[in-house]
Amino acid sequence: MTRQKIVLISILSIVVVVAILTVACARQNGSSSVTITAEVARVIRGKFPDVRLELRDVEYSKRTQLQGRIRDTLSVRPAYVSARNGSVVYTSAVTQRNLAAYYLAPGDRISARLLINRRSDNVYLITDVSRITHNGQSEQPRAMELKTDRDSYTKGQPVRMEFIIRNTTSKTVTYRFSSGQQYDFWAILDGREVWRWSHDKATIQVLTSFDLKPGESKTFKATWDQKDNSGRQVPPDSYIISGQLTTMRDRPAPVSKTIRILSEEFPSVEISKIKARPGDYEGKMVSISGVYYGWRAPEGIPGCDAGPPITRSDWIISDGKGCIYVTGLSEFDPVDDRGKSIVVVGEVKRNEKGQVYIEAESVRLED
Repeated sequence: MTRQKIVLISILSIVVVVAILTVACARQNGSSSVTITAEVARVIRGKFPDVRLELRDVEYSKRTQLQGRIRDTLSVRPAYVSARNGSVVYTSAVTQRNLAAYYLAPGDRISARLLINRRSDNVYLITDVSRITHNGQSEQPRAMELKTDRDSYTKGQPVRMEFIIRNTTSKTVTYRFSSGQQYDFWAILDGREVWRWSHDKATIQVLTSFDLKPGESKTFKATWDQKDNSGRQVPPDSYIISGQLTTMRDRPAPVSKTIRILSEEFPSVEISKIKARPGDYEGKMVSISGVYYGWRAPEGIPGCDAGPPITRSDWIISDGKGCIYVTGLSEFDPVDDRGKSIVVVGEVKRNEKGQVYIEAESVRLED
């Protein structure tokens, strides 16, 4: 073998080794996430639920390139799921887990998963945020849920809500409170609190508590009359409704959902008129009173032969002269509730084939 060939083979071997090492380092440094524990040094809150945290004394579960890059504090934001229009999807499990970050305070120690490759202006994203309790344990996620009796409401219509907590652990959990108040609800508009359930409530000033055995649940209920804390009707808009336990220590993060208060009482329209002149109604909000027929069209009444326009879960309402499909907000059973009198408020729309349907904003039993 000539000297030139030996040199060439040696060079190629070095290139291969370097390439392998480069890939290995890239895999190590480019790992998508790492678990961290840290102390909250500073909390910068924006419009709910936007918040930036400055973390110090950061400990990493494995070695990353950040350890040599971050000298003082680490800037992070919680990761939320967003819709196409940029609004936060509060029903997402990811969003629900990370809302706890908004309520953290300086001095809290947290555990979270740092998304190494997700940053903007040196602010990294974190997810699976939990506060470390005084006994050194990370708060165990207990199943908490907030429900409202509907997603959209007409002006002045009572908003009935339930806050449910379930013990999903294998041990009995005790919740302790500094007074008779054990929970709270509130409503937020554009990052500003407009109503709080406890605002005008007087509670006994004694220590209280309750236990939840494994598998047990407890439900707290409240009704909002759409009045703000000053007693004035709130304007039509989308509101974030939240519920939370008010424990003495290690208070669990609140859970939230979004509701919509509609702008006005919309005109009641016959289905046959919408079908006859869809161009006059398309894009407009209407109210339809009729009978709920679930997934099966009523016999002898035209208008629903084409089948569901958007999803297989679309359902039918008929006013006796015509029938029309409705998409969304189906809180009725398509079999057991068939024949009930209901009122639907929604926007008249057409799909790509020209089929007319209603996109529901509010559905209720007729008074």
